[in-house]
Amino acid sequence: MYPRQFSLMKSILTAGVLMLFSYVIVQANQMKVQEASHQVPHRFVTTDDTKSALIELNELDLIPVESSDGVRKHRIKWGETLLSVAAYYGTTVDRIKETNNIETNTLSVWEELYISQVPGIIHTLKENTNFLLFANKYELPLEDMLTLNYATQEELPLYADTEVFLPITIEKAYDLGLEIKPKPKPVPVVKPQPKVVTYKPAAKPIAQPKPVAKPVAQPKPVAQPKAAVQQKVVEKKPTPVTCRVDQCVHNKKCYDKPEFAVCAPDDTQNAWVCINGYVDTGSTCISVEEQKRIAEEQAKIAAEKKKQQGNIYAGKIVATRYDNSTRVSNGFYIGQCTYWAAKRRPDIFPYISATEQTRPFRGNANAWLRNAQAAGLATGPNPTVWSIAVDIHGWYGYGHVAIVKEIRRDLGLLLIEDMNGVSGKGYVDHRWDTISKYEGFIY
Repeated sequence: MYPRQFSLMKSILTAGVLMLFSYVIVQANQMKVQEASHQVPHRFVTTDDTKSALIELNELDLIPVESSDGVRKHRIKWGETLLSVAAYYGTTVDRIKETNNIETNTLSVWEELYISQVPGIIHTLKENTNFLLFANKYELPLEDMLTLNYATQEELPLYADTEVFLPITIEKAYDLGLEIKPKPKPVPVVKPQPKVVTYKPAAKPIAQPKPVAKPVAQPKPVAQPKAAVQQKVVEKKPTPVTCRVDQCVHNKKCYDKPEFAVCAPDDTQNAWVCINGYVDTGSTCISVEEQKRIAEEQAKIAAEKKKQQGNIYAGKIVATRYDNSTRVSNGFYIGQCTYWAAKRRPDIFPYISATEQTRPFRGNANAWLRNAQAAGLATGPNPTVWSIAVDIHGWYGYGHVAIVKEIRRDLGLLLIEDMNGVSGKGYVDHRWDTISKYEGFIY
C-alpha cells in the first residue's frame, strides 16, 4: 500500500471515531436532562425548590371528588338509596342503573356502584392492551377514555381482567363485540291438558228385602274386656299469618302498607307495590313531585357540603423532601407510598435493628388490605387516626396507601400523610382527601 493511501484511510478512521464519541456524549447529556426533569413534576415543585417545605394547593390543581369528570366507585351504606346516591353525585338514577347494568331499585349494604357524569359502561378487558390500541381498534374517543379513567399516558399498559370505563351504550358494546348480548329467556309453553270424561255405570236394580226370621233366644255371651282404643294422631297445620287490613304479609311477617300501594304476593321480593305513578323508596311510596323535592333538598345539602369541603381544600399542603440519611430497609422500595406507610407503623412492621424492619405481609398497595387480613391484622371500612388507608384503584391500578392523621366525618374528609402522592416520588405530603376514595383501613 502506498504511503499516501495509508494516510488517507487513517484520517477517515480518526474522523469516524471522533464523530461516534461526540454522539455518545450528546445522548448521555440528553438522558441526564430527561431523568432530572422527571424526578419531581414541575407543576408541583420548581427546579430550585428542593429544600422548600411548603407548596400552595393552587399549584396542585386538586378538586373534590364530586366535581371530577372521571368515574368513581361508591360503596352503599345503611339508609342510602339510588335516589340519594344520584343526588349526592349530581347525576340521575337512570344513569347509575345504565352504567352498572342493573334493573331494580333495590340496593344491598356494601354493594359497589360506579358513578359517572357521562353515559357509558364498565368493561372488563379480555386481553393485554393500552388506551391507544384499544381506542383505535374499536374507533373510540381516546381523549375521553383517558379523562374518564384518570389516565395521562395513552400507551399505559392495560392488562386482562382490568375494568375500564367506556363512553358508549351497552347496545354499542354489543355491536362492537365487546360485550355478549344475553339470550332472551324462553317463554314456557303450556301444554293443554286432555279432558277427562267420566262414565257413570248403569244403575243396578234395587234388591228386594228378604223376609226376616224371628230370632231365637240365645244365651248372653260373657262380656270380654274392651281393647284399648287407639287414638288417631292429627298433624297440626301451620297457623297462617293474619295481619290487619292496612298491613301486608311478607316472609310471614306483617308490614304497614304505605298509602298509594297494594300488597304484593308473598313470594315476591317486596311486601307491596306502589301504584298511580308513585315511587318506592324502600320504606314508603312518594309522588314524583315529592321525589323531585327530596332530590332538590339533597342537592342543596350536597352543594353546601361541597362548599365546606372546598374551604378545607383551600389550605396549604406540607410537602417535605425525604431525608435519605434516615432511610431504613423494610422490604419496600424507598420513595414509594408502601415504604413510608410501613416506616410510620412500626407496631405492624416492627424493627429488628436500628435500620431494618420486618414485615408480616408484602405486595403492592392494591393488595395490602387483602394481605393484612390474611396475616391476621384488624381491618375495616371506618377510618381511625393512625390507621392505614388503602386505595386499591389509585396509580394506574397499583393502588395507594396513606396514614390517617385527622378525620372529618361530617364532611367525608381525611387529613392524610403519604409519600409519592401529589408531589411526586420521594416527597411526603400532608393533604386532605375523601373517605369514599379508600376501600378500607388497616388498624
